[in-house]
Amino acid sequence: MENIAVFDQNNKNVKLLNDLFEGFQQTLVLDKDSSIHIDDKHDSVYKVEEGFVKIVRYTFSGKRCVLGIHYSGSILCEFSLSNSNCCYYLETDTKTKLKRVSTERFIETLDSSELRHAYIRYMATLISEKNDKITSFITSSSEERLLFFLLKIAEKYGEFSEQQLTIRTKLLIQDLSDYVGTTRSRIGFFIKKLSNSGLLKHRSDGSISIKLPELYEYLKVNENIYPDFFEKVRHESIEI
Repeated sequence: MENIAVFDQNNKNVKLLNDLFEGFQQTLVLDKDSSIHIDDKHDSVYKVEEGFVKIVRYTFSGKRCVLGIHYSGSILCEFSLSNSNCCYYLETDTKTKLKRVSTERFIETLDSSELRHAYIRYMATLISEKNDKITSFITSSSEERLLFFLLKIAEKYGEFSEQQLTIRTKLLIQDLSDYVGTTRSRIGFFIKKLSNSGLLKHRSDGSISIKLPELYEYLKVNENIYPDFFEKVRHESIEI
């Protein structure tokens, strides 16, 4: 299958940074239901080689918030470069392989203007995505946030084969709830409602199929934003 990022204009930058990690040898394997605690003293940059990780933060009262889900090829570097006092966790529900390198060595390896520009553009994209999430909390309903999140996961990590985009990872209701910022029962209600309307197909293994044209119509998405993609998938579906 071909890995493609349908809307992602940052594809070249990600490839350059992924190639950079080929020279790093240290690997870390996370078993199912394990995690890495990242605080202000953490000094590592990671690349997801296999599996996936969730970036999680907990409030002072213990409430869990999923900031993002990252699959194979993702580079996690903002923690050790921000000098922030915030604490994060990298969590996974499946066996996951990471490549790890010290922050100092990672920066030293950015020894060409092309790599430095790729890294800056990659970080700018991460900031833009976080701004999108903040905007969605202000302007969108929890149902819309759920649907836009599913689209974002599909467009960034979809595999294109036989007129389908597929993400082969089980999406837990709890994780969707902690990302969207609503209860598990509300997520279940939205998925059932959208499944009954034909927009989604939720399988027993946790995967979800999305019918894009119907979904765009439901969300009132302007197809002029992504005309080439909209035309390509007018009669296709995305599987997550």
